[in-house]
Formats: sequence, structure tokens, C-alpha cells
Amino acid sequence: MSTKNCTAAQTTLGKRVSLSGTGVHTGLSVRVTLCPAAANSGVTWVRSDLPAGLGEIVGRWDRVSNTRLSTVLANAHGASVSTVEHLMAALRATGVDNVRIEIDGPEVPIVDGSAAPWMLLIAQAGIVSQAVRRRAIRVLRPIQVDDGDGFLRVSPFPHERFSVEIEFADPAIGRQLYSFEPRSARFAEDIAPARTFGFLADIEALRERGLTLGGSLDNAVVV
Repeated sequence: MSTKNCTAAQTTLGKRVSLSGTGVHTGLSVRVTLCPAAANSGVTWVRSDLPAGLGEIVGRWDRVSNTRLSTVLANAHGASVSTVEHLMAALRATGVDNVRIEIDGPEVPIVDGSAAPWMLLIAQAGIVSQAVRRRAIRVLRPIQVDDGDGFLRVSPFPHERFSVEIEFADPAIGRQLYSFEPRSARFAEDIAPARTFGFLADIEALRERGLTLGGSLDNAVVV
């Protein structure tokens, strides 16, 4: 892989916007505020409930500490923020490069179980261009990472496109394959409203482990 400058400018939000809700696993009430950020700063999470200097977490792939049932980002001090995937997907789909995310708890609110509320919140903030060009990673050859029954393959392509496949034994989910471009209308129409799902048979065991404490039919599809 290599990096290159793009013709497009970096972007951030036009103003601060906030959303409150409940964490699907912790059951805690949390408030999230999305704030404009300087060019080249990227996505930065700030745990406002922790002492200054300890709660800043970079929203980047190499800060992922766990992906079991949700994506968790962590820093060297042990501070973490979980269930970041819907908000991170919405930021990527809307092309927001730089944002400071202030959160007063350990888990992002699940809201309705989809990325749609975050897409709406970003639209309310507005997106503004910055006087610095984006930098992008250019894939020069195929790369594949395998993990158990799953894999991720990245290949050279003229533009950004994702093909995602899942397969579950339950016929209500079964095998599904979907391809899309993140910044296309298809993301807003088809991907963002897709909701978190879980299996009824797993709920009791998960709650015994201290998970899905905030889960309900208002924020998840139960099969």
C-alpha cells in the first residue's frame, strides 16, 4: 500500500450536535457530542467522565481492542469506548474526516440499533470543507486476513467499494451478500437503517455475562 494526496478537501462538522441514549450492553445512559475538529486531526473520542489526559482515544484501526459483539476502541491508559461501529460508519459514509467526539460514559448509545440516527445528527451539524487536501491509502496488491471462518480481502480497484457476506444457521438470517459504495445514496437508503439483530436463545446467557443489559425490541431485532 502507499499514500497519496487527493484533489478533495478534508472536512469537519459545521457545529456541535448532541444525542443521548442508552448503551445496549451496559444499559447506562450516555450523552454524545460531535464537535468540529482541526484538519489532519482525524476522529478523536474523548471520555469526558474520566480525568483530563486519560480519556482521549484515537478512532483508528490500530486502537481496536475487541470486536466481540461490538467494536471497542482503547488507549494506552486503559480507557475505552465500545459499540462505536454505527457512528463510525455514519462518519465514513458522510465523508467527515475530522471530528472530536465527547462521550460521558463507556458505550455509545444504541439509539434504534442502526446508523440512521447518526446520519441525521451529522446532517443537522452540516459538513464544511477545510483548506487541506485529503490523504488516501492506495492498495497496490491484494491483501487477505483470515480469522476462523471469516476473512477480509482488500484488492486494487478504481474506487472504493465494499462487498460483505454473512451466514448464520438460523433461516431468518441465513446467508446474505451485499455490495455498495460507502458515499453513495445506497448507504443512506439500505445500510444505515439496517438494525442490530440478536438471537432469543442467546439473551439469557449474554445478560448473565453483563451484556445486552440495555437491549430491547426498540433497539434490536430479536430472532
